[in-house]
Amino acid sequence: MTKTECSCVAIRRTSRALTHFYDNMLEPSGIKVTQLSLLRAVRRLDAPNISTLADELQLDRTTLGRNLAVIERNGLVAVTAGDDLRERSVTLTAAGEHALAVAAPLWDAAQARIAERLGAERLAQFNDLLADLEGLAG
Repeated sequence: MTKTECSCVAIRRTSRALTHFYDNMLEPSGIKVTQLSLLRAVRRLDAPNISTLADELQLDRTTLGRNLAVIERNGLVAVTAGDDLRERSVTLTAAGEHALAVAAPLWDAAQARIAERLGAERLAQFNDLLADLEGLAG
């Protein structure tokens, strides 16, 4: 692997590598890390509408719509009309709850491997640096 002086390139490479790592760890659950975060947000927000979910995940509605279509097609969520016919709500299905239950210990194992790789101090520094850089967006 080649090092780069461009922070953006380095972060994007690392992001792809970490996504691949988490996806591999979560493979027995049948969901990817992006789907896991979406399912967790749906559970946490308790039947959110699309706008609320997009805001929570910091995704534009088009990207969220594509991601939702996949997990809806796989039976993990149900997307239904809300009180206002222009609004749609997202709820977890039994299959979605099951996927989360299977994925949780796999995600924990992935987290533990990263913590082991970096050590507690470096992991805390890493997370602090990421939070600091996230602030650049606005």
